[in-house]
Amino acid sequence: MYWAGVDIGGTKIAASIAADDAVILGTVRRATPPGADFSPVFEAAAAMVGELLAAHGATLKELSGIGISCPGPLDLAAGSIVQVATTGWREVPVRRLFITARIILNVSPGESD
Repeated sequence: MYWAGVDIGGTKIAASIAADDAVILGTVRRATPPGADFSPVFEAAAAMVGELLAAHGATLKELSGIGISCPGPLDLAAGSIVQVATTGWREVPVRRLFITARIILNVSPGESD
């Protein structure tokens, strides 16, 4: 099984995957797509996780969980970005986006909330 970490920032996105023993197997970084629409940002982050898993012969079904870091302020209970003035992101349901992506791919999100 694998674990993923995603750092979503105003200028860059970084994603890593690690094995169950916490050894980091790979990391990729890309520029954050510009604009107030969070959809391209989410799509880039999800694609980066998929790319890392594929590079290690793994699939999303082998992903135990994802840790996500985002700029804030955040609503931790809701798992959302409240507002980021520098990007224009407002009321972005980050947790739900990642959980929904896994459900669409028929992967149980485990503990989602």
